[in-house]
Amino acid sequence: KLVSRMTAHQEFKWSQWSISVSNLFVLLESLCQLPWFQDKRLTIESISSHDISRYLKSGGRHPADQFENLFTPEFPTAAISYEWRLNFLQLKKYLNSTQVKDAVKKWGASVSTNMDALFIWIDVFFIDQASEDITGNLVRARAIYEKAQHHLMILTEDFFSRAWCLWELSVRYQADGETLILESDSLDQSRLQSDFMFFDYMQAFKESDLVTIRETICQAFGVPASFDRDMKKLFLAAGGKYSSKGGSNGSILVSEIPRLLACIEQDEWFRNRGLTGMQYDSWEIHKFLLHRHSDRAEVRMCEILPEFFSTQAATAAVSYQWRLPFSEVLSYFGEEPLEAARGLAGWVPGAKELRVWIDVLFMDQREGSNAWREGQRPFYHAPLHLVLMTGDVMTRAFILYEMVIRHRAGKESLLLKPPGHRPGEFRFQGNFYNTIATTWGDDRRFILRYIDEVFKMPQRFNREITKTVVAAGATVTISAPSAATSAAAAGADAGLLGTAGCCSAPRSGGTDDG
Repeated sequence: KLVSRMTAHQEFKWSQWSISVSNLFVLLESLCQLPWFQDKRLTIESISSHDISRYLKSGGRHPADQFENLFTPEFPTAAISYEWRLNFLQLKKYLNSTQVKDAVKKWGASVSTNMDALFIWIDVFFIDQASEDITGNLVRARAIYEKAQHHLMILTEDFFSRAWCLWELSVRYQADGETLILESDSLDQSRLQSDFMFFDYMQAFKESDLVTIRETICQAFGVPASFDRDMKKLFLAAGGKYSSKGGSNGSILVSEIPRLLACIEQDEWFRNRGLTGMQYDSWEIHKFLLHRHSDRAEVRMCEILPEFFSTQAATAAVSYQWRLPFSEVLSYFGEEPLEAARGLAGWVPGAKELRVWIDVLFMDQREGSNAWREGQRPFYHAPLHLVLMTGDVMTRAFILYEMVIRHRAGKESLLLKPPGHRPGEFRFQGNFYNTIATTWGDDRRFILRYIDEVFKMPQRFNREITKTVVAAGATVTISAPSAATSAAAAGADAGLLGTAGCCSAPRSGGTDDG
């Protein structure tokens, strides 16, 4: 598909040319003498790829037209991946014979250390900067990153957060090509940290670039989890370290939650509303936090009353419906529900030892915050994911979204039934995708798009959720006629959506990576 779309566009003349490292810096000195650059007071100390891109988009002649003697039509020896925020003086701290020699010695590579003989491909010069055809540019760049003899990664603290850099790295990795990591004395290795959610947190200067790059990655890797796993290997090889971030840090013991709630019940806001004995839901806590602490830069219960919380990582991330009173939420952590969970997971701590992450207690409650982004991390990393089962829990968008995050991480979700539930009490329709509901329509659109990125087809999503629900002892029924179509599309090999119209046993084997 990508190749066919590329052929509809004229090939960029210099897309497979190259330039030696030595000539690159001669070229930059020459560009700084042009009126366009002088008007903006750009020098070799300040000029960046952003500046060159703006010059070309403004109609400036391509440097290979003006300084052809500095370029060569020969296919590049090495493709470069780097952050555009670097100016070229900073780039020179990586692209020099000393740094290349150090990298060659460290990694046992065979790259030339003669900067006159090292011919590189650098995107700002060899991708058409005036073109809006992002797909075509990706195809042309792919050919270089796949076929170049060498690939040089300019390692910076934020390299693994940049969408273009990650895409280039993934192309090289899938082509089984080597990547040589270039470092400089200015690199702060302690800042090279990640929680390995590269797909979700990658950034680009243009939103349209980000959308296209994510689509291309999904086409190549099938599901984002596969991409994240491969990028994790490269990140660790580069010396990166794991780090969780933001409100996703920390936990609270289940046994501490009644003490925390008893404390806030003493506040005038709760007393005036007669809210006592944990007979209130997360919406009330949300309103309390916003009302009493609206002057704070971030509104998190864990920061307002830190004495009840711990910096220890959570044993379990919890998914639940905000309409449940907290007295009911805590009933799910009694010995009966936890014992049933042990039958599925093999290991679940008792309530006194169970450290949990609950969104309303840890996430920033201000409107317009990016809390939903940081809220992904606990579901990705916690050893356990506990979903509190109610009659309509499988229609709630954010609970399903959290289960999809868990699936991406290659981990299971466990459904906890309330104490005293009746056999056969929980029955769900199998068409989960079409019955997703949210309080806000924009949330629903975002979550459906996320599900589409991960599973590609609603039937695959329905099948994965069905497997989890049935494992907990609930019943999933298939409604005619649409469900019959879904069952057929999912395939007989699913072992769940069969012609009997009712699921009674989970599919054996591993998870479906699409």
